[in-house]
Amino acid sequence: MTDLAIGGATALASGLVVLWPVAIPCGFIGLILAAQCCHPTAPLAVATRFLDAEYTPNMCLWEVVETGRKLVLTGFLLSILFFLYRRSHPRLIELGLHAAGTLRDRALHGLPPVAPGVLALRMDASLTYITAPLLDRFIRERLRAEPEIRVVLICASAMNAMDATGADTLATLRRDLGLRGVRLTLSGVKKQVRDVLDHTGLMAELGEDNLFVNNREAVAALSATGDQATGENHRSGD
Repeated sequence: MTDLAIGGATALASGLVVLWPVAIPCGFIGLILAAQCCHPTAPLAVATRFLDAEYTPNMCLWEVVETGRKLVLTGFLLSILFFLYRRSHPRLIELGLHAAGTLRDRALHGLPPVAPGVLALRMDASLTYITAPLLDRFIRERLRAEPEIRVVLICASAMNAMDATGADTLATLRRDLGLRGVRLTLSGVKKQVRDVLDHTGLMAELGEDNLFVNNREAVAALSATGDQATGENHRSGD
């Protein structure tokens, strides 16, 4: 299916979603009023009798009110489900170093890693009880796939908040990575997230050396570290 066809189908679906809660009550009103003008034995009156059979003649339009109430409740429930779905499925990507010097989606642009042995990632959501397991699983799966990773960089500029579960997950992840000789670093941490890190003591555990003001500073520092480690490996191999 082409992008044009997908765009047309999306536009049609969006229009129907907006039209549905308006068209249904209006259709009910039209049918009920038309049936009221017919003879009680007329086909239209018989076919639409289920709409107002439970109401007295002067309350025949109450079914429209009931339908509107059901539509509002259904829309409210669907909006909550959509909100929870979006919160539980945030954008979580591995980053690579673009030629422009910025960090972008590594898989989308076919980019190399930020530095040798460095896993850089970004989650476009707050670190909460909903999203923390996703981040933890993503990092552990990548480490299993690439055991040579020695630094994990979490670009936290998109994290606007962190709850207790998020902080606990980050602390557990730092300890587990440390046992494997993997360094956990963060960049672009916002003040409200820093406050949580300070309050939980995680800031002291991480250390200032593992916190970078922005992604550019993190890339420069980790690239230098990676180059130094590569040089040491070459010398030891000689």
